[in-house]
Amino acid sequence: FFAFLSLTSMITRGKMVELDQAQMRVVLLVVIFGWLCEGNSTSGDAALHIFALGDVGCDCPLQHAVSQAMGQTADKLKGPADSPRYKQTFDDVYTAPSLKSARWVMALGNHDYGANILAMFERKHYNPQWYQPFIYYDMFYSEPDSSTATPMLHLIVLDTPLLHVKSLRIPHGDPARRHPFHGRYMEGFEKQMHWLEERLSSSPATWVMVLGHHHIWSSNRYASSGILRDLLTPLFHKHGVVAYLSGHDHSLQHISVNGVEYIVSGNGGVATCTRRYASTIPPGS
Repeated sequence: FFAFLSLTSMITRGKMVELDQAQMRVVLLVVIFGWLCEGNSTSGDAALHIFALGDVGCDCPLQHAVSQAMGQTADKLKGPADSPRYKQTFDDVYTAPSLKSARWVMALGNHDYGANILAMFERKHYNPQWYQPFIYYDMFYSEPDSSTATPMLHLIVLDTPLLHVKSLRIPHGDPARRHPFHGRYMEGFEKQMHWLEERLSSSPATWVMVLGHHHIWSSNRYASSGILRDLLTPLFHKHGVVAYLSGHDHSLQHISVNGVEYIVSGNGGVATCTRRYASTIPPGS
């Protein structure tokens, strides 16, 4: 695959982003390309990331500097989606035939932010059970063999670490600054909240459920989340959300608050059992 370009560049979604290396002449380039991840659940677009490199072979400081810059950029773009860790902690664990045939709907958690998040989207190419097209997305389920056009369930999956930008200024668990909205966290926060309001208000489904890593209410190791309570529960009540599914607190809890069922199922690998924060649960729940 050949092309003419100037400068060492990265092309993604039709936009050229120049690396921090200048004074490269217009040359015949060999372009290395690779498919990475889908954009979001509504557009279905795929992202094509391309490195363009020319005038190589001088074995000089500039060539090595360009190589380092390319590596640093590529590390941020393409993560180890075929890492043995996925196989050890997912593929080789959930091996029952019924589980192997199921679709696993994934939500980003705070511990995912120390690695390359884009690898989470790429994972589907190695295991079709893994479903995570974007940092937040939604999907519809219809009753089998139903003749009605109305979906039975609308499942909305949130990026709850990003919602913590409201109080922490960075996503919860993002020490590596590898979130797709790095440097524009508030923009990402506002986009997600606007998207959530739009999806809730226009949902045609009989039931609407929301899924996110962080719990809203909990009486166990971690207290109830004030930031998520203030952001999400008014929308749940306004638009008739029936349940919120979460993890984070390593326990199993079912808490009913004002007609919404809050399920905490965070003991898939680690379990704790206390009543440390029972006082943070609303009276009568």
